Amino acid sequence: MDTIEKILNRIISIISIISYAGFFFIMLFTMADVLLRFFFNLPILGSYEVIERVIFCAVFASFAYAQQQKAHISITMLTSLLPPRLRSVCATLTGALSAFVVLCIAYAAWVQSQVSIASNYITGVLKLPLYPYYWIEAVTMAVFFLLLLLETCRSLMAAIRGTAPQPAAGGG
Repeated sequence: MDTIEKILNRIISIISIISYAGFFFIMLFTMADVLLRFFFNLPILGSYEVIERVIFCAVFASFAYAQQQKAHISITMLTSLLPPRLRSVCATLTGALSAFVVLCIAYAAWVQSQVSIASNYITGVLKLPLYPYYWIEAVTMAVFFLLLLLETCRSLMAAIRGTAPQPAAGGG
């Protein structure tokens, strides 16, 4: 399981760099658009579409990284009072449910990409095809799913041993 975790952490690191680059690009692109619009009355054509597509990718790419860093909100006020085994069982159940939901999102994104290809969906101004963005969503959600599945397996093993769930190695 450690080998799988190392590979997954490496993939998440690469995806997080893409997310960081996306958000940085959004800042620079927005600044350029505002400056060109203000000083030269020359807005960038399709700037809204570009920002919309980049933010779409950057946000989905950040989910797995946030999970890896334990940055998602976790309310442990009640579960911290439970015995270790029951805490692990709760972590297993919520992890399995979360993984299932994320898997459904990844599948839906893949299906939407196929519909987008078949129907030739494009953006309104720049005429960009939409399917690559759905592919990015599907891949990043699949990585998020794998991380959730790994953490669910870790919680299940802790429940079987009767111990409290252990945080992931990359977690904070």
